[in-house]
Amino acid sequence: MLASSGQGNAAGRADSLEQLQSVFEHLADGVFLAQVTAGPELVVEAINRQMAAWLRVSQAAAQGRRLSELVPAADAVRIAEICQRCIETGATQRYEETSQAPQFDTTLQTTLIPISDEAGKVRRVVGVARDISEQKRAARQLVESQDMFASAFRHGPYALLIVRVADGQYVDVNAAFEQVFECEREQVIGGSSAELQLWPDRRERQRLVDAIRAGGTVRDFSAHLRTFRGNSRDVLISGDQIVLGGEAHIIATVRDVTKNLATERSRVELEAQLRQAQKLEALGTLAGGIAHDFNNILGAMVAFIDLIRLDVNEPTTVLDYVAELKSASHRARDLVQQILTFSRVQKPTRSVIQVEHAVRDAIKLLRSSLPSSLAILSSFDCEAPSVLGDASQLHQIVMNLGTNAAHAMRERGGELRVLVDLVHVDLELARRRPDLRPGRYARLQVHDSGHGMDEPTLKRIFEPFFTTKKQGEGTGLGLAVVHGIVRDHDGAIRVDSQVGRGTLVEIHLPEHLGERHVIPSRPETLPRGHGERILVVDDEEVLCSSLTQLLNRLGYEVLACTNPEEALALFRADPTAFALVLTDLTMPGMTGLELSQRILTQAPSARVVLMSGFSGSWTPDTVRALGLLDMLVKPLSAATLAAGVAQAIATPR
Repeated sequence: MLASSGQGNAAGRADSLEQLQSVFEHLADGVFLAQVTAGPELVVEAINRQMAAWLRVSQAAAQGRRLSELVPAADAVRIAEICQRCIETGATQRYEETSQAPQFDTTLQTTLIPISDEAGKVRRVVGVARDISEQKRAARQLVESQDMFASAFRHGPYALLIVRVADGQYVDVNAAFEQVFECEREQVIGGSSAELQLWPDRRERQRLVDAIRAGGTVRDFSAHLRTFRGNSRDVLISGDQIVLGGEAHIIATVRDVTKNLATERSRVELEAQLRQAQKLEALGTLAGGIAHDFNNILGAMVAFIDLIRLDVNEPTTVLDYVAELKSASHRARDLVQQILTFSRVQKPTRSVIQVEHAVRDAIKLLRSSLPSSLAILSSFDCEAPSVLGDASQLHQIVMNLGTNAAHAMRERGGELRVLVDLVHVDLELARRRPDLRPGRYARLQVHDSGHGMDEPTLKRIFEPFFTTKKQGEGTGLGLAVVHGIVRDHDGAIRVDSQVGRGTLVEIHLPEHLGERHVIPSRPETLPRGHGERILVVDDEEVLCSSLTQLLNRLGYEVLACTNPEEALALFRADPTAFALVLTDLTMPGMTGLELSQRILTQAPSARVVLMSGFSGSWTPDTVRALGLLDMLVKPLSAATLAAGVAQAIATPR
C-alpha cells in the first residue's frame, strides 16, 4: 500500500510539473529563469516560447547564455542596474523598456522576482515581461487627441465655452471667447453666469438651459449678451449637454452676429428709403391727375353750395343737393386718405388681408390720376385666398405697376387690365417655377397695351436705378421696389413683354391658412350721450364749431377752445368737470400730444382722444401706449365721431 501511495504521489508530482511546464510554455507573457552569478550577471536557465520570440532566439540556444548577450547593448545596461537593486534589496523590481533595435521594437513591462536560498542570498531571478506597446500607443493617441482637442478648442474661430450645469460655473473658454466678450480667460474660469453678468436677461439664459436639458442640444439660439466692458453683443448659441467627471456640463459655440444684424438693419433701412423715394416719385407722376380730380370735386361742391342758396326755400331739392355735397366730400376724403396711406413713412405691419381690398383702393387713386385716354378694367375673383401681408405695400405694388403702364401707353392711349384671382400651383408648375411651392395663391395680374420691352431690357428691369425713361421722368426704382416687396411676402413675380404687344406682370402671393380678419359692422343708430361734458380743442374755428354742433346733437355738453394753452388752463381749473378731452394733433404752440401728456400728468385717469388728418407715424396703438384712449382720423363723419366718443367715455380708467 505504501509503495502504491509513493508511486501515486510521484505520478501526481509529475503531472503537476507537466501542467506547470505547459502553462510556462503557453503564457502570453514572456518568462525567463536566470541564475545570479558574479558581476552580478544573469545566466539564463530557461525561457518560454513568448520570450524566445521576443528575443528572436531558440529556447535551447538561450540556455546558459548571459542575458546581456540576448538583448541590445542599451537595454543590457538598464537591465544590469535593475538586477543589482533586485539582488541587493531582495525585493521585486518593475521597469519598462522600449527597445530601438530593429529586431526588437516593442515596449515591455518587466517584473524581476528574486529567489533566495536558505541563507537568504539571492541565487536566481524570475523575470516576467508583458508587451504594453498597444497600451502605450493608445495612451499616446489619447494625449495627442486631447492636445488636438485643446488646440482646436483654444484656437477655434468661434467663441467656445464649457459650463457646469449645476451652478453655471465656467470651466473653460477659448481665445475667441476672450475677444468677443472683451476679457481674459482668468477673469472667467471659476465664475458663474450670475457673477460674470454676461446675460442682461437671466430668463433668456434659463430658456437656453431648459432647451438643452429637454433635448440635450440646441442650435442657433438667439440671445443678447453683454461683454465685460459693458458692450452689447447679438449672438447665436449652439450647445450640447455632455458629462465630464460624472457631472453634467454644457459645451457651447457662440457666434457673434452683431455686425451681421447691423448690416441687415442697414439693408432694411436702405430698402425702406428706396421704397419711400419711389413713392414720392410715383406721387409726382400722379400729381397732375390728383389735382385735376380734386378740382372736379371742389367744383361740384361749389356748384351745389350755390344751388342751395338759390333753392333755399325748396327743402326737398336742398336735401338732394346736401346729399351730393356729402358724396363729393367723401370722395375727397377717400382720395386724401389714399394719398396719405401711400406716402406715409411707416414700418411694414403684417396682417391677414384680402388682396382685392388693397388693389381696389389703388385703382381708385389711379383712376383719379391717369388721363381719360387710358381705360382701367378690373376683375376680382371672390375665391381669391387671404394672404399675410402689408396692405400699404400691396397698394404700392399696384401704384408702381399702374404708373409704369401709364407711361408705356401715354403716347397712343390704351387699356390697363387688373385681375385678382385664385391659382392652384401643382408639382409640375412648381418644378418649372423654382420660386413657387405647391399650394393655393392669390394671383395679381397687371396687363397693359403699351409699347412693351425687348429681351435685353426685360433682363434688367429689377435692377435698382435702371430705367428706360428720359432724365427727370423716373429713377428706376419702381420695379426694384415691387420685386423687394413680393420677395418679402414670400411671393413670386414674373414679367412677360414683347415690343409692340404690351407687358404682363404676374404676382403670386401664398395663401395664409389662419383665420380671416372680420371687420365688425357699424350699428345703424348713432350712440348718444347723456349730458357728459366734453372739452374740444382744435385751432380751426370752423372745426370747433362743427364738432360742437354735432356733439350737442348727440346729447353731450361741449366746451370748445382754439388755443391749447387756454384749454389746459380750463382743465387744470377743474379736472373732474370733463368726461372726455377731444384734441387735434397738429396745433401751433402746443401739439395735441403735448397737451395730452400735460393733462395726464395732472390727472392720470383723464380720458383723452386724439384727432388727426395726417398722423405721420402715429397710430391708435402708439397713442394708446402713451396713455391716450384712441386716435380718430379726420374728416370725422357723425357715425365715426359718435362711436369714438361713446367708446372712449365707456372705457374704464
